This record gives sequence, structure tokens and C-alpha cells, in this order.
Amino acid sequence: MPQESQHLDDLQKFARKQMRASGASSRSSSHGQAYFLQLGDAHFKVYEKLGEGGFGAVFAAKVVEANAKGNDDEDDEDDEEEESHRVAIKVVKPSNVWEFRMLRKVHADLPPRLRSSVIHPQALYAFRDESFLVLDLCTQGSLLDIVNRAGPAGVSQQGACLDELLVVFFTIELLRLLEGLHGTGLIHGDLKIDNLLVRLEDVPPAAAGGVGGGGGWAAQYDPTGAGGWSSKGIKLIDFGRAIDTRMFPRGQAFVAEWATDARDCIEMRDGRPWTYQADYFGLAGIVYCMLYGKYIEASSIVHVTPRHDGGRGPEQQKQQQQSGPRCKLATAFKRYWQADLWTRLFDILLNPCLVHPDGTLPVSDTLALLRVEMETWLQANCNRSSNTLKGLLKKIELSVIRGD
Repeated sequence: MPQESQHLDDLQKFARKQMRASGASSRSSSHGQAYFLQLGDAHFKVYEKLGEGGFGAVFAAKVVEANAKGNDDEDDEDDEEEESHRVAIKVVKPSNVWEFRMLRKVHADLPPRLRSSVIHPQALYAFRDESFLVLDLCTQGSLLDIVNRAGPAGVSQQGACLDELLVVFFTIELLRLLEGLHGTGLIHGDLKIDNLLVRLEDVPPAAAGGVGGGGGWAAQYDPTGAGGWSSKGIKLIDFGRAIDTRMFPRGQAFVAEWATDARDCIEMRDGRPWTYQADYFGLAGIVYCMLYGKYIEASSIVHVTPRHDGGRGPEQQKQQQQSGPRCKLATAFKRYWQADLWTRLFDILLNPCLVHPDGTLPVSDTLALLRVEMETWLQANCNRSSNTLKGLLKKIELSVIRGD
């Protein structure tokens, strides 16, 4: 659009005024103050700021009719219908259409089951100064929120952070999603626990016929998604750094042009070319946070000097030199964790260029085999005598409702 919007400053002022008036915002309430936003022929009632970054901010809003401005009486008429009209609006300044295009590509290329694990773009309104990306509103918070309140929610494990059943479950969901993205040549580029929302949807009646389901959500974990399990998982957001490798020559690599930090892959921090390493290191950081309850830092990783035992050929030695030293976590795993699975997972994620003899990426084939092992373990252990996987996920749902 040629014209300017000039809405972001007013939206920020509205949010500051709202915070001063209420002292705290309620994600479930649309009563009280509101900012009425018109984008083209669409009208929105903005009622809360959800987050902020260097790009701009994200707001919660409700789609309203053009003649409904200032009419709060409708808010109490039909809560279910009102919920279906709620959206998130991501305001970016300067205007940017890249994320919308990438999300459209993702939803066009991924199979239906994986699409439910990626935020859905409803519309984009691009002005000369600002852009407004309208997205599904997810009200259950991020995976980081769950990590931070693991104790009060009753989903922690003694001496650790999240219960290992949950860590394995969410790791499987992420591995499956990355396999799908990378299989179509897509790199997320900014994979971190802050960008993962919890997706614990109601189980549709048609999906509740799994073994042991009893007409509802099946107690037995099913990696195929049967028995209502396809309704439980994650939703990935923030595709602002996403890359479609199909738009570049084969073998094209990239260099980070931003100020990097410990959550960026080692190649980015060293100024070296990277591709899928960005997502693999991001996944390593997410799993690390779920296990240990803190962000991965530079000190969380140590370099392992390769043994000079003469067993490596010239090509493997050259590959080792180009990829740098082998990396592993500095902190040992708990004795009661599935140490073999975690050791192999982190070895792949921290050293992806050492997986294939020629160093090629992605390494979806190797990760898929490990994912299947995790699924088998989770099926065998989901109904243990203490906390079950279904019970833990229900505790997360209750925690969200209570606002713990």
C-alpha cells in the first residue's frame, strides 16, 4: 500500500495506558479499554499487548463489525463465537512482508498434520511505514512459560526441570516438524524456546476412538496422532528469519549479519557460513532448557579433541578441520534420564556436519531414526506408575487455566 499507517505509536501508548490503569493485563479478558484499529476493510478491537521486540510488538485483538465500534454489550453474548474471532496482530516497523510469504509457503508445502504445528497467517496489511500480520491467537503461552512454572504446575522432576516424559514428547514433536521443514528446503533460522507455543487443543469427537480412548483422549501415547494425540503438541512462530533454500543455488550458505549471542549457532558466532546448523543448534538449546531449566550458554558446551588413532581417512580428517572440533554438553545427564538417547541427540545437533561422511546437510535421515527410538520409548513408558504423560499434559492445561 502506498499510504502510511502510523498506528504503532498509538498502539504502544494505548498499551502503556492500559498497564498503568490495571496494574496487570489479563489475557482472557476483553473488557475495559480498547483500541479500535481499521486495516483496509477490516476492523479490530485491540485489547492487550502480548509481547514486544526490536521489530515492533504483538497485540491481541477481536475482529469486529464496522458498526460495532464502542459497543461493548456484544462481548457477553456468545463467548464461544467471540473466541473464534480473536486474533494476534504482529505490527512491524519498517514494513515487512517476508514472514507472511514464508508462512504461506510453509502451509502450502507441509502435510496437514505438520501444519497444525506452525502458526497460521490469516492476512497481511502492508503500509509504507508499518505492516500488520494477522495470526491465529494462541492463549496457552510458550514452552518457556511451562519451563518457568514447572514446579507450581506439578510437571517438574526431582533434581531437574520438566519431567522427562514431557521433554521427550516435545522433542519428538520438534524433530518431526524440522524433518518436514528441512525436507522441503525450509530453514526457520530463529528456533528458540521463546518461539514455541504450547498447543493443547480439545480432542475432536471423530479423533477420540483410539485404543484405550474410552470415547475421549486416549491414555496410550500414539506417535501417529491417533486417539486424539494429534491435538497435542507445539506451534512454531516467528518466521522472520526463515529461508527457502530453493530460491538459491544448490549449496548456498549464509553468514549472520546481526549481533549474535549464545543462542545462535557456533558458525554464526564465529562468522562462518551456515545453513541448517541454525535450526539444529536452536533445537539443542530448546531441549537443554527443558532438561536443565536455563538457557544454553557458551560455557554449556565444551570442545572435544579428536583422538589421533589413525582410524580416520584423509577426507574425514579434512571434514573435521573444516567443521571445527567436536562439541558436547559440559553438564552430565542425570543418572535416571535416558542418557544414551540424549547423548546421541546432542551429538547430532551440535555436530551436524560430522554426521555424513561428506558433511552434507540436512541430517533428517539420522534424526528420524532417533525420533522413532524416542517414540518407542515414550509408548512403553507413557503410563508409568507415577505421573503419566497424559496426566502431565493435563496439569499443563490446568496451569494455563488457573494462570499459575
